[in-house]
Amino acid sequence: MSARHQQTHIPHDFPNRGENVPVGGTSAEEAYPEDSLRGLVARLETPPTPNASESEPLSNAWIDGIETRVGYIYDFATQTFLENGNRLAGIYGYTPEEIDSFPERWDSLIHPDDIEIVKEGREALLSGEMSTATVQMRVACKDGRWEWIQHDWRALTRNDQGHMIRTLGLVQVITPLALATQALRNEVSLNALCRTLVEEWVDGIFLVDEQWRILFANQGALDALGYTQAELHTRPITHVLFMDLGKKKEPALPRSFQKVTLRGAHLPKDGNRQKVEIVLRRLPGERVLVTTRDIREQLAAEEYTRRQAAYYRGLFENNPSGVAVYDTTLQITKVNPALRRMLGYTEKQLTQMRVPDLLDNQNRPPDEFWKHVIDVSTKPRRDIEVTLKSREGKGLYAHAAATFLPDTNAEAGQGIIIFTDISARRQAEQDLKKQSLLNDTLLKESAAMIGMVDLEGKILKVNPAVEKVSGYNAKELVGKTIWESGLVDPEELPRTMERLKKLQAGAPRVTAISRARTKSGELRIIQVHNTATRNANNEAESYIITAIDITEQQRLQHHLMEAIEQEQARIGHDLHDGVGQLLTGIGALVEMLQTKLVGTEQSEAGRIHELVRQAIQQVRQLSRNMSPAAIQNRDLAASLQLLADTVQTSFRRECEFRSDLEAKITDPTQGTHLFRIAQEAINNAMRHGNPKKITIALRAEAMGQAVMEITNNGSTFDCRPGQEGIGLRVMNYRASLIHADFSVTCPPGGGVRVTCKFPLLPSGDTPQATTHNKQKYKP
Repeated sequence: MSARHQQTHIPHDFPNRGENVPVGGTSAEEAYPEDSLRGLVARLETPPTPNASESEPLSNAWIDGIETRVGYIYDFATQTFLENGNRLAGIYGYTPEEIDSFPERWDSLIHPDDIEIVKEGREALLSGEMSTATVQMRVACKDGRWEWIQHDWRALTRNDQGHMIRTLGLVQVITPLALATQALRNEVSLNALCRTLVEEWVDGIFLVDEQWRILFANQGALDALGYTQAELHTRPITHVLFMDLGKKKEPALPRSFQKVTLRGAHLPKDGNRQKVEIVLRRLPGERVLVTTRDIREQLAAEEYTRRQAAYYRGLFENNPSGVAVYDTTLQITKVNPALRRMLGYTEKQLTQMRVPDLLDNQNRPPDEFWKHVIDVSTKPRRDIEVTLKSREGKGLYAHAAATFLPDTNAEAGQGIIIFTDISARRQAEQDLKKQSLLNDTLLKESAAMIGMVDLEGKILKVNPAVEKVSGYNAKELVGKTIWESGLVDPEELPRTMERLKKLQAGAPRVTAISRARTKSGELRIIQVHNTATRNANNEAESYIITAIDITEQQRLQHHLMEAIEQEQARIGHDLHDGVGQLLTGIGALVEMLQTKLVGTEQSEAGRIHELVRQAIQQVRQLSRNMSPAAIQNRDLAASLQLLADTVQTSFRRECEFRSDLEAKITDPTQGTHLFRIAQEAINNAMRHGNPKKITIALRAEAMGQAVMEITNNGSTFDCRPGQEGIGLRVMNYRASLIHADFSVTCPPGGGVRVTCKFPLLPSGDTPQATTHNKQKYKP
């Protein structure tokens, strides 16, 4: 009997017995003389008569059949027993003095689960809330036993405030009665539990005889099968239950108290089988208890576990990385094939090693790492890069990921460490580091100007060559856009933006001759190569601009071209004034000689005269080409018109010139180069294409640009880059000298188109570039 099954009894049907409870300050001696106190105690310990009056003290507290009971009187003012203190202490094997020496005195003997209800009853009596109280509780005896007692109190004397001064008590030892009551309650609970198991078990319970005939089925079995108790009675168990017996046809009766477990299925009325676990138990009285448990969820869990196990086994065996399983001492217990191949050891050799034994002495993790690897209180996964040592002694860079899996009590478990070969990655990182160092060195030491620009034109980085040529330092340029930096000549900004747009559209590389400005305002001629860095989708992420200062080169080339033009003009004049005059004289003499000859000799002299005449024409044409008077005193449009007329007259081919360009090209250098480009394009067409029509066109374009275009309908040729002949290279070179974009294309309809896009120079403003201590020149 436990304390929570007992109650504090405060009997309300007890009479107040006011005649026995003196109040108003009456002393105990006056109310109850000593003989009277002993009499009260004696009357408590005497069985009440059937017709006992209600004035008998605690007459309702008497329990029949109790052998040990003690009545007592206790004085709260002096904290002493007036009657039977020794007898009460003796029930528990103590003396009153021993009990008084305990920290809580008499309360020290009370069971901790019962102390609260004892204090509640006592406080109610002390304060006057109640006149009587009953408590059943456990008290510790000196020999270690717990005695159940029933303790009844009644207030004997109270003061003027109604507080209890003396109490009359009766203690009865009820241990036998309490134990019997508890046993009875246990039996009732057990019976109720058995009934619940049989009637409300969610799975089936069957009671069968030795012939396997059903004698009883619980409600769970009836619900699962869809039968009634009457329908199943005396039917064979095999009618409703399939047992997986293997090769056996009939189930064998289990031996006495033997438990046999099988797998099978319910065979319900509706025909839908349900897989169950079957347990057979032999009972006394020639009976067998058959229980079934629905295992569909269990089977699903087992199948899931099997698949998971197969999945993880496959991951372990087929993992391309080396995997080792280890215990709490780092001893290897299992390895996968990849680790065996990686290190060249057999599984037997590896399982005789510890994880640290696999590592080379170089790049070895500290001992603290291994402590954390098997410490269940730390994070479960740890990563580190190590060097493995193969059987041949070769070092192998690897990434190690260790995970420790503690068991349920977190005191043991096993760990998994995965080694991923990163030798190729490490080599690539080292190569990348070397390449990066080389690139940095090249970037710093390169004489070419190199800059990185984002998609919005903002400068991200420049090398020292940019600082040296421009006069700006990197801090002044980084963060600004190209057009805000002052590096680009204002007239070049539209063409610069156009080149970046071409890169963004997918062009692999854009090259041009451009003009730049230094911090001091000097004009520099630069050769620019623009490329883009691209992502995996071939989208531009940034631009790399490389430029070479060719100002001095342009100056020298300009002087060279001037010298070439002057030499050609001199040769042209010499041909015209020297060879041309001689041929003219020879022609006149031959003509005179022809008039004097007759017959065959006269006809032969005529042929000689014709050859001389043709030679004179060729010398004149060559003289005009080498020293074209057409462009010496005319603008470009007029020169090109004269060229078209000459082609039409000399070559008998249709040649048309069209122009919608309002501005005149008066710069002699620019005009000369453009005329020479047109002249070379026509000569190439006549020499290789045999066209029937040639068109020369001049037109204006936006952003201060103009285009000269020469088209013909002759034969095409390979226009791909790298297939250029000398003529095309010369034209391209001349275009670069005047900062023009030159291109040759072959339209789908046939023919050839030569295009030269050049800047329109403001009238009277011929751009000039300078170098230190060099004379000015026209680019």
